[in-house]
Amino acid sequence: MSQPSQHQIPDTLLLEERARHVLNAIIGMADEDYNYIPFFNADFVSKPAFMTHGDWDYGSSHGRLIDSVTLARHMTGEMFGEDVERHYKENLLSFFKEDGLSYRQVSRQGNWGEAANLIDQRAVILSLTTWYMATGDPAVQEAADKHVAALK
Repeated sequence: MSQPSQHQIPDTLLLEERARHVLNAIIGMADEDYNYIPFFNADFVSKPAFMTHGDWDYGSSHGRLIDSVTLARHMTGEMFGEDVERHYKENLLSFFKEDGLSYRQVSRQGNWGEAANLIDQRAVILSLTTWYMATGDPAVQEAADKHVAALK
């Protein structure tokens, strides 16, 4: 069997290798100057390319990224970026209000107010489920229980 050139797909695709790339991207999206809120948008056409924030920065992005980082760590055993992951998790939990819903925050970079957007809630419950299954953390279970009750 010949070695694949850089333009061929290898005979064996190792998902663990792809998951390492995903983990690297997730950790690299953190905006350290903005309390580790991950960037949401990227403009690759501009010279130079740049990343921006949007109203999806909160429950939606945090939820999907926490779910993904948890699964990527499970697949790879990689532990780099744990400090950023911790910030993502702290941020996510800070978005909850007493009613049990996750709220988008008022942003310095957007024209939106605080809101419990429904599409964010699906990413939030996804992340809480994966996070709890991976750690058994009682604080995560409590947040998930309140969240499910609020959605019901």
